[in-house]
Amino acid sequence: MLTLICFIIAMLGCLNWFFIGAFQYDIVAGFFGSQASLLSRFVYFAIGMAAFYILATVIKNKGKLKVTENSFKESKKNAKKTNENEDDDENDKKDFKNRLSQNKTNDSKKKTENIIQNQKEIDESENTVRYGYKDYDVTQYDDD
Repeated sequence: MLTLICFIIAMLGCLNWFFIGAFQYDIVAGFFGSQASLLSRFVYFAIGMAAFYILATVIKNKGKLKVTENSFKESKKNAKKTNENEDDDENDKKDFKNRLSQNKTNDSKKKTENIIQNQKEIDESENTVRYGYKDYDVTQYDDD
């Protein structure tokens, strides 16, 4: 919640600087009478502190700024969900490895079956000759 408040204050400060640059009008000074008034200086100080807080938060979070935060209970729920998701990810990895090893086993079985089938076809084809679209049995013409 503090981050959200600081973010809003810093955005108001950005708008003030936009108006100073674009229209040469200081909103804070115009609202409180002058730049030297105590309230104007307090607002400038608050804007500066909010900007420093946001900067420190961004540095701490390695470049990320989370403006809204969940309540404590929601944070616990999210942490549990994250842990469950991590467990699910680990289970998915294990399932994938199991399926992969099963596929390898099935592939090797299929290859073995194909080799056996090809060998049977070779054995059968030694006694036949293909002429055109027909196969002729050669064993009936053997002179042995």
